[in-house]
Amino acid sequence: MSIKIFMKIKTIILFSAIVLLFHSGFAQQTVKRGRNEGTTYIPASNVMGNGNIIAYADLGGIINSKAIEGNAVAGASIGIAGILQFNIQTSFINFNRFGPTEAHLQATIPGNNRLRFFGFALVGDLYLSTSLDTLEETADATKPEYKPYPLFSAIVDLDWLSRPKQLPIKTFLSFSLVDNPKILFEYNQIALRAGIELKMYQHSLFVDVGLGMFKEKHSNLLVKPKYDQKYVWISPGGRYRLRNRFSLLANFKCTAYRDIKENSSLDLLEWLSLTLKFEAPIIFRETDTEAIRTLVFIEKKKVGKEKDQFSQDNELKKKIITNFEKTLSSLEEEDETFDYKKEKDDLVKRREKVEAIMEEIEDLLQEDKKE
Repeated sequence: MSIKIFMKIKTIILFSAIVLLFHSGFAQQTVKRGRNEGTTYIPASNVMGNGNIIAYADLGGIINSKAIEGNAVAGASIGIAGILQFNIQTSFINFNRFGPTEAHLQATIPGNNRLRFFGFALVGDLYLSTSLDTLEETADATKPEYKPYPLFSAIVDLDWLSRPKQLPIKTFLSFSLVDNPKILFEYNQIALRAGIELKMYQHSLFVDVGLGMFKEKHSNLLVKPKYDQKYVWISPGGRYRLRNRFSLLANFKCTAYRDIKENSSLDLLEWLSLTLKFEAPIIFRETDTEAIRTLVFIEKKKVGKEKDQFSQDNELKKKIITNFEKTLSSLEEEDETFDYKKEKDDLVKRREKVEAIMEEIEDLLQEDKKE
């Protein structure tokens, strides 16, 4: 029995040691982030880094003038060399109907693999289908047409952390020929987007704003089509990092203004939407950019602690000096109000009174003896 108990105790100790080692390994690791991390609707101009692979999945809901619609997305990104990145994803409308399949090849400028201020990238966009392609008469809902839509987009961003003041802010601007892939078969599109991101040590907060403009493809040939339909949206969100490695993104999008024709496909544009996205690095080699960014945050945190300690010491010193000055001033006030001559005169008078009383007592004693 004692041997069994001993073996159980030994097993528990060994298991506890393994758990502690496993936990400490996660606790001590630094933040793992991709240098291509941007906002929900604007990726960074940076690319991932050669050989890095990230898988991700989105779940979201959309409310428009016609219905409430669900959406699911699965995709992956891979870094190619130092200036290229490839991304592919597939979406499912209402979690059962096939939606757009997208492929993007992003090329950035040389030197964008380090912490810098200005970044620029060109992206080749290929949309292989749209959700409404599956509903056309020539399409089978179970075998959608893979009609290609080759387009392009451009991204500019400014990383203010590289400035002398080291502001942990990144600003984004993008131009694209796609605002909503689901209606590419019917509309030429222009999308202008801007964003600002507050990058903290682990997490981040961001806000995107966008303008989408649409021009009908199949309009009256006698009338030259224009980008006469538009809408403006805003989307706040954030990135929460789990285990210093995985990311959970959430954003809320709402339409602030829109000017569209009645009973058109643009009614599919959302009034409100909510999206949750989970990113999981499969293969990750930390790039110089993010290593520097992490070091900057650690250094700022260290300097902040030193400043706090320095300020506390200064406060203590100021308090001691203030108390000393108060004490010194009170002593000086006492010296100014203390009158030695007056005190001496009072003492002499009191002594004279005491002597007079003693003389009277002695006289009384003498008279008693005579009697």
